[in-house]
This record gives sequence, C-alpha cells and structure tokens, in this order.
Amino acid sequence: HMTLPALTQVVIGFSDIICNQTLSLGIFVAIVIGGFIFVTKSPRLRPSYDLFRLGLPVFGTLLVQVAVVRFSRSLRTLLRSSVPILQALEISGKLVENKFLEGKIKEVATAVKSGQGLGLQLESKKVFPVFMTQLLTVGEESGQLERFLDLIAQYYEESVDTFLARLTTLLEPFLLIFMGAMIGTVVISMFLPIIELSTRGAG
Repeated sequence: HMTLPALTQVVIGFSDIICNQTLSLGIFVAIVIGGFIFVTKSPRLRPSYDLFRLGLPVFGTLLVQVAVVRFSRSLRTLLRSSVPILQALEISGKLVENKFLEGKIKEVATAVKSGQGLGLQLESKKVFPVFMTQLLTVGEESGQLERFLDLIAQYYEESVDTFLARLTTLLEPFLLIFMGAMIGTVVISMFLPIIELSTRGAG
C-alpha cells in the first residue's frame, strides 16, 4: 500500500492513456491531420502557413534556399527556351511550391512589367537572400542574367547539401541519446518502487 514514486506514476499514466484512450487518441490525430490538410489546401490560409514555415528557426532558412534553387533553375531554363520573362516569372513562382513566395514573385512580375529591375524588386520584398538579389542585379546590368541564375542555383544547391549533411551528422547522436533516455526512464521507473520497498523493508 505504498505510494509509487512520481516518475513511476507518470510512466503508468502515459501507458494508461495509450492503452485505454486509443479511440480518443485516434480521433485527436485524425482532427490534427484533417486540420493540416485543410490549411494546406485552403487558398486563403496556405500563404500564412507557408510564411510560418519560412519563419521557423534554422529550417526556415533551408526552405528559402530550396525555393531559391527552384526559382533560379526554372527561370533560367525558361529564359533559355525563349519564354517571355513575365510568363517565365509566373511559371517559376508556381514551381517554388510556396504560396507566400509565389505571391511575392507575382508582385515582382507586375513591377518588372512596368520596366523595373528584377533583382531590385526581389530585394525589396525582404524575403529572398541579399546575395541572390545582388547577383541578379549584376546579371541584368551585364546582360548575362541566365549565367548568373545558373551560378545562384549552384551556390544554393551546395549550401543546402552541406546543411543536410551536417544535420544528418548531428541527428544520429541526438536520436541515440533520445532513445537511451526513453528506455532509461522506463527502466528506472520500474526499479524505483522495488528499491523504495526494499529500503523500507530493511528499515
């Protein structure tokens, strides 16, 4: 009739929830997944969701770099295929697969239509890397926009590959520590009552 240690009570509580509240957990997970799908499919909510993703620590920067690679590669390919720049910008914006950035690129296309520079307009949106926008400006002024788009894509592809390689290296020990902590918590929670009972019995 002894009181179980707090850690043991927590582990048992989690176990009871998983075993006895399966239906409730299933409904909760279904609601979360359904809400996520609704947000990602909603024309009104998707731009806000994509903006939230871009603001995430570390991963937001990675998403921006991936978007820059897609935008640069697709725009270069379209321009080399003699597609008009306004149409190329519209298509490239869709290929970025981020509704918030796509909206910004549409605004840039409108400004380019009125005769303003692509690089300067992208820089004014304050969501694209300054290094990218400055290179685009140089490419426009030198008449080598396609070449500079290729350089931008190559640079950010290497940056993304380097980041992912480092992330993989860091995740391995983190996952080992996490799994060890989980197993250790369960084992300790099992032995704490036995140790406490033995101590009382000996006393």
